[in-house]
Amino acid sequence: MNVYGFMIVKDEADILSQTIESLLKFGGFRQIFIFDNNSSDDTLGIARRYASGQVLVQSLGETFSDQLKYDTVYRHEH
Repeated sequence: MNVYGFMIVKDEADILSQTIESLLKFGGFRQIFIFDNNSSDDTLGIARRYASGQVLVQSLGETFSDQLKYDTVYRHEH
């Protein structure tokens, strides 16, 4: 079974490194998708430090909504 991690984040610089490190160490994810939603802190920069074949980082630039979560998942369902 393939398990994927999926996060939409905004202004999470204070906890993002710890979260990603935990996911990489304990999660067993095939890939982790991190989508930054216009953070005003260093969230995107921190996420990009982990970018690799396993951790994919992208900036969304859209207003957050529940629909955004669903739309983003469906756009990346491949």
